[in-house]
Amino acid sequence: MIHPGTLRSRAIALAALAVVAASAAPASAAVTYVFKGAITGGYDETGVFGLAGQQLDGLGLTFTATIVRNDVAGAMYDSGPGFSSVGGFRDKSPLQATIDVNGKTFAFGSYLGQQGQDEDPNGCGPGCSTEQFVFNAQAYHDIVDPISGVTSFLNNGLLLGGTGVYTNFLPSTDYHTLGSLTGADGVDFFGELFLESYTLDAVGGRTAYSRGVATLKPISLTVSGSDAPPAAVPEPASWALMILGFGSAGAMLRSRRLTAVLA
Repeated sequence: MIHPGTLRSRAIALAALAVVAASAAPASAAVTYVFKGAITGGYDETGVFGLAGQQLDGLGLTFTATIVRNDVAGAMYDSGPGFSSVGGFRDKSPLQATIDVNGKTFAFGSYLGQQGQDEDPNGCGPGCSTEQFVFNAQAYHDIVDPISGVTSFLNNGLLLGGTGVYTNFLPSTDYHTLGSLTGADGVDFFGELFLESYTLDAVGGRTAYSRGVATLKPISLTVSGSDAPPAAVPEPASWALMILGFGSAGAMLRSRRLTAVLA
């Protein structure tokens, strides 16, 4: 499950990142990534998926997530011999995403978008090479109406990615390209979905509430368009902030690949 605090910390890191972003790189053609797979766990607390009060595992639910990456001017780019990444906040978010679950559609990316991929030659131990990629998109607002005093809160997060041990599913030698993939390519796909919203009246009483979480297990990724992000050399301070921006996702990926090696 993506905890709302985790999503918020990622957003804060990207907000700081956007302030010190390097000079904008030229925008590239949009790339569309379509993940398809199964819902393997989660809980629909209030009926956000149309299944109020039900655990989601064992129901045979599927999902389709569509992510459009458009490297807008002002987004933060970082790249090196074994990695590339892009991230942005609000109008500088390079990702816009939707996911369809049980006839319901949810949108992400209006507040935060991050995408990155890399190879680590010692990711699972000395000489044990791993590759990984991750997409992180969020819709978020926390607004108080100055006249009525009513608070409107929304925090929706989508995380999708994949890891592999001793694989070579990033086809370009500079790791700036991500192509279509299935499990046959040695990818261990993963995903998480978190949805929460509520309203509070002027004295703090809750008048509406919606919440649901889901564990996603993609079985395929289909990529269309040209996945070749422009290169940019970040300012020294930006390197540290990029590490912060992807720190949470990176920690999760490291945990996953170590688990895979030990299994």
